[in-house]
Amino acid sequence: MQYVAYRLHVAGGRKKVHFTRSALRTIYRLSGGTPRVINAICDRALLIGYTREIREITWSVVRRAAKEIRGETIRAKGSFRAALKRFLPNPTWVGTTAAFWSWLRCSRRSGVGSGRPRRRKQ
Repeated sequence: MQYVAYRLHVAGGRKKVHFTRSALRTIYRLSGGTPRVINAICDRALLIGYTREIREITWSVVRRAAKEIRGETIRAKGSFRAALKRFLPNPTWVGTTAAFWSWLRCSRRSGVGSGRPRRRKQ
């Protein structure tokens, strides 16, 4: 705890950013007390806090920071919807394709564009 407070003080962010007690415990548990790992987790947690515009770093932010450092995949909220968007076709594309195939079928039936005259039934 004192190490993180000291690093924040040296960086000039002592009063600007606050790590909760649970966040500090999580940092220690995930880092095993190794200063290099503590620095990496805290740096990433501060970056996440900055992007979210929060001044209090919680244990959930620290866990996400540790996952990012380890290279684990992070699932965003609503990832099911994101997956659907990735795998379902775009409605505009579906409509354009359907119109094209419909036009193609009609043009084959009528002989338009075939290059030969259409036969008339007698």
